[in-house]
Amino acid sequence: DVDSYDVLGLRRTAAAIQIKARFRQLALLKHPDKNPDSPNATLEFQLLQTAYSTLIDPDRRRDYDE
Repeated sequence: DVDSYDVLGLRRTAAAIQIKARFRQLALLKHPDKNPDSPNATLEFQLLQTAYSTLIDPDRRRDYDE
């Protein structure tokens, strides 16, 4: 299993504003359009999106943390 906090490089105590800021930062770096030569760029970006959507939603995050 992939840990959403590890994907974003955040601690479990991160606030929503930190999650959002880190996602934006990583999205700019890891977007497949920015990394056309990387065969894993799409997968890495999808993991990033999944981690963000899990942690930014309070209900999903609570379920994930349990």
